[in-house]
Amino acid sequence: MHRYLEAELDATKAIALDSGNAKAIYRRGIARKELHNYEGSVKDLERAISLQPNKDAEKELTVVKQLYEKTKTETNKFSAQTTTSNTKKRMTIKDVEEVKAEEYVEEFSTPAATVCSFTTNY
Repeated sequence: MHRYLEAELDATKAIALDSGNAKAIYRRGIARKELHNYEGSVKDLERAISLQPNKDAEKELTVVKQLYEKTKTETNKFSAQTTTSNTKKRMTIKDVEEVKAEEYVEEFSTPAATVCSFTTNY
């Protein structure tokens, strides 16, 4: 089982102890990618590469940037669809006669017409 949230937290603790720890920054970037935090992942991977150039980190950065752009595009499409559909909705309000309070009370406050009794034989 993958425990990416724990990996992110552990890497964050390591970075807090040593802000120049390229390996911890890289690992947090990978964990964030798996958690779909693409923006954070891009920042971490770029920082890790600037501290210690690495081909694996560069490959991951390329993948994450593509995922991030795809997510932004899908989000923008969804926002545009939501905005468009919301502008087309209309609501019509009609006036309705008010019901007199006395009529309402009379209609629902009449006593029950019949009383039932039950007998049981055991």
